[in-house]
Amino acid sequence: MEQTLGIVIRWFRYSDSSLIVHWVTQDHGRLNTMARGALRAKSSFKGKLDLFNQCQLSFKRSRQSTLHTLHEVQLQKHHSALSRQLSRFEQACYASQLISQCIEEDTPVEGLFELFDAYLMGMQVAQTESCLQTLCFECHLLDLLGSLPPSTHPSLPSSVRDIVLDWMQNPSRSLSTGCKALEPPLLRKLADYLGHQWIAYLGRPPKKRLKWIP
Repeated sequence: MEQTLGIVIRWFRYSDSSLIVHWVTQDHGRLNTMARGALRAKSSFKGKLDLFNQCQLSFKRSRQSTLHTLHEVQLQKHHSALSRQLSRFEQACYASQLISQCIEEDTPVEGLFELFDAYLMGMQVAQTESCLQTLCFECHLLDLLGSLPPSTHPSLPSSVRDIVLDWMQNPSRSLSTGCKALEPPLLRKLADYLGHQWIAYLGRPPKKRLKWIP
């Protein structure tokens, strides 16, 4: 049996009583698990597998596939404020989908769990446009994947350079406590720049990206 800390990024029904749950974990990157009996009235999983819940989980690794058996979860953190703000909740869903597009299953990525955790915390307390938090998350994820050009790269517009530098130099502050407000034209330039980087990395725009960008 293995243990790790994880955040629920997706779940769906497998049968009348069981769920398949996808996680971002501290030790194993993106992890897929089968929660047998999770939908039964007396299941020990009840109320613990909501989207974006952070849990201590134990699982038994499969030898045949990347779908492992979830054994036990202990709820550590519940982002209740996020679920009451539809726009921010949808952006968090986008961020989790982006992780699924970029990160292979069972591939440890140092800093990924901490990045997503800080992003979720920041989305609950940010006083500025919530899309700034998501753009900041995109920026840090690109950097984590080694796909963010250096600040001196000619493709980086001068108007955007200072913002990216500030985010890179102060990752915990920019993600956890909220980003500085930006004027709409500058926000648009930043969104366009990061969008081009995603097209270069994925070969296409990320799914549902345009839904939350003003």
